[in-house]
Amino acid sequence: MDRRADLLARYVLDASMPGNTHLSFVNFSFWGEEVDVFGNILALLAGLPWNRAVAGRVVAALRALEVDRPYPVRAVGHPIETDNPLWRRYMERHRQNFPYQYHNGGIWPFIGGFWVILLARQGMDAEAGEALTRRSNDWEFNEWFHGSSGAALGMPRQSWNAAMFVLAYQTLRRRDAGLWLTTPPNDAIWI
Repeated sequence: MDRRADLLARYVLDASMPGNTHLSFVNFSFWGEEVDVFGNILALLAGLPWNRAVAGRVVAALRALEVDRPYPVRAVGHPIETDNPLWRRYMERHRQNFPYQYHNGGIWPFIGGFWVILLARQGMDAEAGEALTRRSNDWEFNEWFHGSSGAALGMPRQSWNAAMFVLAYQTLRRRDAGLWLTTPPNDAIWI
């Protein structure tokens, strides 16, 4: 590793809060500890870390943060508050990125689909099936939901959210674990 990169890594590791999730970003003098949920999920699905035990600790840390409540999943584990040094004025634009809103802790069903797939890959089929069926707003596939109240926000009928649900559903359906889930609740979607 380059000497400067090694120094930066040591500085961040020595000064950051210990945890089992990946940092959302690293800069020369500050870093993101808000827990980028999607980034952590994608890292695990991509095979980082290669150690299954470490991957299990990341999943356990995300579950401990209850990132999948009330619906799967919030974009970040710890939303950035307005008094946080990481808060930026642009986050106020359109009043969308206040804590538990939009990218700052809002619930994204699209990311929730990746969460279901990750749980299934970790052998947590029952949890994955439960997360898949925990949806709101009559299966309208809203763009996003408020991260603490679960209120439907953004536009309904988002194809990318519906497609991610289908992908997660197919992932569970094809597993050989005898999963009870055979059709979505209320016959909302036929696959």
